[in-house]
Amino acid sequence: MNRRLFIILFAVASIIGVSIIVWYFFFKTNTGSLLFGTPTNPFGKTPPSLRGSEFVNGNNGYGTSSQTERTLGADRTLVKVWDRPTAGFSFIEKEFITTSTTTDKQGKVITVQKKATSTEMLFADRTTGYIYDYDIKNQNIYQITNTLTAGIYDIYFFNNGKSAIIRYLSDDKKTIISNLVQIPTVSASSSPQEIKTNVYLPNNIISITPNYNSTELSYLVKTSSGSNLYTLTTKGSKLIKSFQLSELNVLYDKNNLYVYNKPSIYALGFLYDVKNNENILSKTVALSPLVSHNGQNVMGSFWSESSSNNFMFNKSTASMRSLSIYTPEEKCVWNNKDTFVLCGVTPVIFNKKEGLPDDWYKGRVSFDDSIYMIDNVGKREYDFFDFTAETSDKIDLTKPKISNNDELLGFINKKDGSFWMFKVKKTLDNVYD
Repeated sequence: MNRRLFIILFAVASIIGVSIIVWYFFFKTNTGSLLFGTPTNPFGKTPPSLRGSEFVNGNNGYGTSSQTERTLGADRTLVKVWDRPTAGFSFIEKEFITTSTTTDKQGKVITVQKKATSTEMLFADRTTGYIYDYDIKNQNIYQITNTLTAGIYDIYFFNNGKSAIIRYLSDDKKTIISNLVQIPTVSASSSPQEIKTNVYLPNNIISITPNYNSTELSYLVKTSSGSNLYTLTTKGSKLIKSFQLSELNVLYDKNNLYVYNKPSIYALGFLYDVKNNENILSKTVALSPLVSHNGQNVMGSFWSESSSNNFMFNKSTASMRSLSIYTPEEKCVWNNKDTFVLCGVTPVIFNKKEGLPDDWYKGRVSFDDSIYMIDNVGKREYDFFDFTAETSDKIDLTKPKISNNDELLGFINKKDGSFWMFKVKKTLDNVYD
């Protein structure tokens, strides 16, 4: 009898235990909310550890043979620039001289020379570290450097493509190494060259971003007590501020620096204005912000107990408008005039309550995007371009950048690391024809 009673009690206890575990992991909800302008300093207390994106090696099995020159196909709205994993890219402006002739009143032929600029794109192959130039006008790719840096994670160009920071892991996979390099000037008809100089920056840089004009970079270095924020120009680096937190990201508007903690459904987020020493947004679960160039609007995403959502926040009026879409900030970019935002958006996400954005950062989930356009106050949002119109590739858009004239959008496909370019102006012209 005692044995039978023991079995019954054990079974009941097991059922109760399993029920508690199921409730905790599948039905317990976070009561996250969105608060604005709370004047509290977020750096006095360390939040719980975050579960976000990890620094990975990036060695993907491709060979190290160089590809010095390649010509792309026909003029298309969507161009797959590089089909291998790409560490990063940047739009640059190249100056050149145009020459023409004219005739004066006396019939004398006069040669006229004018300065002109062309938009091109620099990018780095993630496996080899070789840097390439994509000549957009001539649809031609040529190799600039031949210094092998195997398995780099990312690259940040600045100074109009004359300099860059390359990040990669140490051999023991424990240290983030960052090199400041000077990029040689190479034409399409000449051979690639070695990287000219190689300066080591502090180890364990955790976040980097160029400013609006790419004349400087700011970066965060992890320390034993938190992190330090530095700004790097052609004259050197300068310590801006120290923080008691280490899980931070840095971003710019046109003139100012901001920091925010890495988005996670397991932590309250904030957006902090470094120059003015104040919070713009705070106490927001999984906050992922993107500040407009003029600093007036913030397009971002957050998590609540009902679902994950995007919003548009106006700093002047402290007003917020919810959007009907959800996408992480890393999939969005403001245009230069601050009139609209372009985002990679998956129209239907079946479960926005659990796992996002963490599972996307970790690679546990992937999106099949279209390009959406959202106006600067969040009143209009619409499907701007369907990738399936020109490619069979499934695209999970990330790291978007827009050209200075707002005509071109570059981005990385997170699914395979490939590098793409989208012609914004061509699509706009078709829409309004």
